[in-house]
Amino acid sequence: MQTRLSAQGLADKYPGREFRNSIMELLNLRVLLDGCIIADKYRVPPDLHQPLQLSEDGERAFDALGRRQVIPYPETRMMCLLTLWNVDILVDPVATNTDALVKAIGKEIVEQNIRFPYIHGRLLYDKAADELEIGNLRSGLNPTETQTFLQGTPQGVFQAGNFVTGPYGLLRSQEQRIIDPLQYVPYHCSDVTCENVHRYSLQTSIEAPINELRPKFSKHLERESKEPSDWSGFLKDFGPDGPSIYRSLYDDLSADSLIYALGDCLAISELRTLFTWIVTNTDELSATAAEIPGVSAANAGNMNEAQLLQLVSVAQNSTIVRALDALVLQGVITVPYNEIRSPVMNRKGTGPYGLVSQINRYGARLDSPYFNIGPLRLRRMIAEMYPLDNEHERTELDWQMREEAAETTEARIEKFVQRRSPRDVVSSLLLVRHSNLIVATENLMIQDDLLRDDEDRVNSVLWKLGFSISDGLDQYSDFWRYLDATKKACRSAGVNPQMLDIEQIRREAGPFFPELERVLKDCLVFVTWALLTDHHRSEKRFVYRPNDDAPSALRRLHDMQARDEQGRRLSFSTESTLYALVRGFGALADHFDTLRAQGEQFLRDPLEVPKWAGVQKVQIFPLMHTIPFLDLLPESQQGIIDGLRRASQRMVSAEVSEVRNTLAHPRTADVLKLGLVLEAVEEVVRFFRTAGYMRQHFRPVKTETDEAGNSLTTLSDAFGQTVSVHEPSYFDWLDLPAAVAGVHFMPAAYFYEPSRMLRFVTETKSTYSDRWSNYPRRQKERGATAGSGHPEAPTVPSPRRTSSI
Repeated sequence: MQTRLSAQGLADKYPGREFRNSIMELLNLRVLLDGCIIADKYRVPPDLHQPLQLSEDGERAFDALGRRQVIPYPETRMMCLLTLWNVDILVDPVATNTDALVKAIGKEIVEQNIRFPYIHGRLLYDKAADELEIGNLRSGLNPTETQTFLQGTPQGVFQAGNFVTGPYGLLRSQEQRIIDPLQYVPYHCSDVTCENVHRYSLQTSIEAPINELRPKFSKHLERESKEPSDWSGFLKDFGPDGPSIYRSLYDDLSADSLIYALGDCLAISELRTLFTWIVTNTDELSATAAEIPGVSAANAGNMNEAQLLQLVSVAQNSTIVRALDALVLQGVITVPYNEIRSPVMNRKGTGPYGLVSQINRYGARLDSPYFNIGPLRLRRMIAEMYPLDNEHERTELDWQMREEAAETTEARIEKFVQRRSPRDVVSSLLLVRHSNLIVATENLMIQDDLLRDDEDRVNSVLWKLGFSISDGLDQYSDFWRYLDATKKACRSAGVNPQMLDIEQIRREAGPFFPELERVLKDCLVFVTWALLTDHHRSEKRFVYRPNDDAPSALRRLHDMQARDEQGRRLSFSTESTLYALVRGFGALADHFDTLRAQGEQFLRDPLEVPKWAGVQKVQIFPLMHTIPFLDLLPESQQGIIDGLRRASQRMVSAEVSEVRNTLAHPRTADVLKLGLVLEAVEEVVRFFRTAGYMRQHFRPVKTETDEAGNSLTTLSDAFGQTVSVHEPSYFDWLDLPAAVAGVHFMPAAYFYEPSRMLRFVTETKSTYSDRWSNYPRRQKERGATAGSGHPEAPTVPSPRRTSSI
């Protein structure tokens, strides 16, 4: 029996940096081989084991098992690599020909003798929905089924250290990352009440000799020592000789998860654009391009998604972020104003902070859904702007924060950050001197030359730090500006307007009325969709997609066969007139009134009610009708009907559409009527805003939590209107949008006392929304499902380590 060594004992025996770096390379290769999938017939080829130089302990194991044919010769040598160490190292990392080993592994990947599932994007997810018959409660595919399922799919892109797998084999990256291989197929079961993303495991062969005979190898090592030396402690040394990959693990700006965002959030055309930018603007792929025929910007159009993702992964994280930011800011990759792209199939964060990469109109960032890292980054940025060990900088910061009453500079910083919004803090410090801007942009990898103005600079810093940037956002700002300009023109004209006044009014009212039509149509369509759509059966619950949902809402309005005061049929379409729109709200109110008397016709099929609704009393399912209006409280229903009718009657009585038509050749009397129209319109639109019929964006401004864990989050829109969200609630399993920036609240539509109201989010059409438009895709009903029947956050299992080659 040998005596195990401590981490210090190993450090004394192997003090050199070369040994540590070399063993880390072998360890990373072992991680990839451990995570691959092989078939029953797999045998270790000569090229794979010949580069290995066994150590003294490795040779002893080989003599006992390989030479005596207990385990075949090639497999015995490979098992030394796959085990790597016991009391001492089994493979000499310095003497082993690592380059030849990498080339051999790459050849096995290219020839698909060893497989990695391509988990990025939705390729396997859709393939599972199309091909797999999941429903017999098995946990996964057997090895034969796994090989059949993976046939025709590209090699997966994973990374251990500097080694990246993919269709091109095994490439060396400029960046060290930890993206361990995973072996599963994601899918949604047929139960529409279940929101779990289930994981159906893929299995490697346990009959291939390299796996079947592993227990014999392990038993031999146990005779040497029951417990291996502390290799983990040895390799996690943070000293100057320690591997940088462990130091970067704790970096809150370490962007390993960026690869998941590229795979899930970018369309293939955008990946091609990203690859082309990197090839054109850097030399980080030049070595790879020299080794692999066809790797060039000119050939990007012929590469598939997996090939592009593997090649992009060769570049440094900072280069990928710089490329993404540049392409987004320059509009080459179009990200809509309010869109935040987050990974869908690969939502699990990386590192101790659970960092997830996201993309918005300012580029890429790293955020944590579990750890409020933004305020900590903000404090650190202040410390970097004003190094407190420099007396001049300390004095300057004290002056900047002179209004904060505190004895020390450190205490002033805390008060300054705690009492102000992140936007106020960043705005006050970022732009006060150029050196502060340089610190922020360098540390957060912001390309200042691509930003248009100071507002963009502040927004970009907030985004990169991890904060919301929806402050002050109002998508109806043009309407209010045109309304104010037209009102001002009317007031200036007085009671006896002259010809010049009338011309000025016509110029101001010209853009106002088209904008009014847009706002009224948006409100009418949104309310129709929100209160008449069965959100429980929607692909994306409580998500409003204007390009898809607005036309269907207009068709529903048209099918109501509403009529005006003279009995003429009102027409609703994408070209709806102002005349029809002002009367449409009254028609919708009448429809709601009719529905109340027909409630039993719209009761939900009991089979559609979630299983959890009838077996517990902690969570409530209130959507017992297929029309959400019928599930609102009676006083809410009546309030909506009365409010919509009053709004319609107010605009009809003010002759809004008629006055608009007279403005082509206005007279004095028409100008006076315009003033009344403006008054009526302002009253109605303000009511719509208060009721939540306008898609106002709310953002969190304050969260309070008591000792029992009850939280109260206050959100505000651009006009200071606030709503409150209490958590936990009886409705956490409804899939209502989270109380985060960008959510729309409808205070008029409340379904539970005292103020549980409907809330929604808007999804703007983009390549990202198109990519995930029919998500989730349900398995066809083929028997029992694996679902638990209640909605919860998807979970991703730890990487399997029970199989290897």
